[in-house]
Amino acid sequence: MAGGGTSFNEAVVPGITGLKIDRSLLRSAWLDNDAFGTLGTITGFARRLGKTCVIEGVETLDERRFGESCGASHVQGFFSGRV
Repeated sequence: MAGGGTSFNEAVVPGITGLKIDRSLLRSAWLDNDAFGTLGTITGFARRLGKTCVIEGVETLDERRFGESCGASHVQGFFSGRV
């Protein structure tokens, strides 16, 4: 695995308020225009659980728009600053 990771089971643990998507997944999705719907699936999962979803590694306005179009509630990176 390129970045840190955990099981989706951890997302439902009391006290967990959000999910964070690693920049390597953003890069992969960006290159294939999220052909497999990976970002949309994860952000939808977070939304259904009532949690925030941060996509990290956003460095351009286009990446920000892409992340938001996939359903991210927040973005983090050189473009937007730290969350």
